[in-house]
Amino acid sequence: MANLTLREVPESLHGWLKQQATRHRGSVNKEVLELLEGLQRGTTTAAPKDPEIKPAPPPGYRPTVCDVAGSR
Repeated sequence: MANLTLREVPESLHGWLKQQATRHRGSVNKEVLELLEGLQRGTTTAAPKDPEIKPAPPPGYRPTVCDVAGSR
């Protein structure tokens, strides 16, 4: 089998993968493999379906006063 190294994984994505792995009682490596295999088969979508998980903001994003006030 081949090895794959991922670099510069955003903390939010790594945290989400760890949460998913814990829920499925597996490792982060196994979770990533299952997600990639599901994408290959067309049985998994790229977006997480957990309503508690919010997408990460785009690079360079800085919240404004309105953003912070609106989240309360």
